[in-house]
Amino acid sequence: LTAARRIDEDVTGFFFASGDIYEDAAHHNCVFVGYDGDTPRYAALRGTYPRSTFMGEVAGSDKRFSFAVPVRAGPRQTLCVFESAIDALSYLTILKQEGRDWRTANTLSLSGVYGPSRRGHDKMPRALGQYLERNPIRRIILCLDNDDAGRMAAQSLQRLLTGYLVLDNPPQGAKDYNDLLLRRQNGGRKTR
Repeated sequence: LTAARRIDEDVTGFFFASGDIYEDAAHHNCVFVGYDGDTPRYAALRGTYPRSTFMGEVAGSDKRFSFAVPVRAGPRQTLCVFESAIDALSYLTILKQEGRDWRTANTLSLSGVYGPSRRGHDKMPRALGQYLERNPIRRIILCLDNDDAGRMAAQSLQRLLTGYLVLDNPPQGAKDYNDLLLRRQNGGRKTR
């Protein structure tokens, strides 16, 4: 994660130490764990080799409990929502680079997105619905990818999330937040 994705070592170290992230022994994939209280309920797998596009989930995972930085109550009670755990960690790295306290940010990975159903009905992602049921959130910042799927999902969520202040904050000039992090570290040059 640190080398290929350039996520800050303090950020990854924090999550490795807490057990929220670990490396699986068999394939050396990065595993992102989501919890129901203290009980692990979800595990997303991501390839760690350069140029790897491998993504998967551990059998029996419950997407309602996707990888999240636990809620930390604050005056705005804000949640930043990402498509992937890598993007959430990239965002935390950007906050750290800007001198902001990344440990106070509430983040949630949806472990993928989808747009409206074929019938045109918007559908709440299971992870987001569960998170909002259990946490005192008032403001939601959608940090979804800058591609067709991400933009459609953002529009769908804006329609669904009545009663919340919802802001759409795609990564400016990049495909996703990891791409934005890599571009910032490469002086704005395209990385993929």
